[in-house]
Amino acid sequence: MQLWLLNLVYLLACILPLSAALPRRGLPDDAFVWPPATRHQQLFSSEPEEDGSEIAFFTIAVGGERVKQRLDFLLSQLNTTTLCKNGCVMHVIFYSEAIAFSTQLWRNYMYGQIRVQMYHLPDMPEKHARRVQTVGDHLWCSKSCLLYLIRPYLHLILPSVPKVISLDLDLLIVQPERLKQLWYLFNDFRDEEILALTHEMQPTYIFHVFQRYRKALNYSTLIGLSAVQKEGGFPGFNGGVQLLHLERMRASLLYNNVIDIAGLSALRTKYLASDAPFQFGDQDLYSLIGAEYPQLFRVLPCGWNLQLCRGMFLRYKNFHHNCRETATIIHNNCAYQGSQPT
Repeated sequence: MQLWLLNLVYLLACILPLSAALPRRGLPDDAFVWPPATRHQQLFSSEPEEDGSEIAFFTIAVGGERVKQRLDFLLSQLNTTTLCKNGCVMHVIFYSEAIAFSTQLWRNYMYGQIRVQMYHLPDMPEKHARRVQTVGDHLWCSKSCLLYLIRPYLHLILPSVPKVISLDLDLLIVQPERLKQLWYLFNDFRDEEILALTHEMQPTYIFHVFQRYRKALNYSTLIGLSAVQKEGGFPGFNGGVQLLHLERMRASLLYNNVIDIAGLSALRTKYLASDAPFQFGDQDLYSLIGAEYPQLFRVLPCGWNLQLCRGMFLRYKNFHHNCRETATIIHNNCAYQGSQPT
């Protein structure tokens, strides 16, 4: 299917009144009044009612004034799947108090069969907030990308949740009946695999993060290249759809050492990326780690995250955007941020 047609399909789906089809039912026991900050802290620090069998999702509520519309659109898609017929939980982290006021994102609620659990970023426990902020400063991460650095540390922030599927808000699930298969992919993880993502479908990492490293090796490295371009190529990862096995992330000594400041500093030095700003947050981090420790990652088939962004195609487009699989999830990843892959 042509990319322009996929864009049209996504646009039409977004304007359909799917989010109005289901009422939002408040949960009196979970509702709280904005502020006080202490109630936010209590919510963030408490353990969700997780029995190990609940299907769990995670998303980050960003997108300006349209954030509520985008969140409800994602929830409306998930609510129609057989995966959530017996109930799901969606963990949502949001930042802006102004957005929360205008969109009523300050309380937990039910959306059909989905229990929506809200977390206010500034009220995250201090030890986690300090760590994420320190890593963000170390990676020269802008304020807009700092929120996305939550995901590599989600195993620490949600200590009682065993695994989640992380989804961006700019997704269209075109085959919702197949989403159950995505959850079952956790069962296929090899011993050391703790995360699963699709490859980046633009030449982002030819020009970004690894640019100096590629130049130093006279462009002989496979990093930044797609597998179609050259066998064994590693184009980096895209963060739109992620399978995060949080139990394994907590148990992996290698992973937790790597995401510490000392581990990240060593990798940035090796790949000549000490001065490179990590403007795409978690996916830059995953791509850096994946270049050195590919055994930690399972590569999802491209149909699980078919990216529409073409802002960096140039002469590499036929190599990187070469997905020949039927799309299950379409990622409209340039609609809200210009040409940035997210």
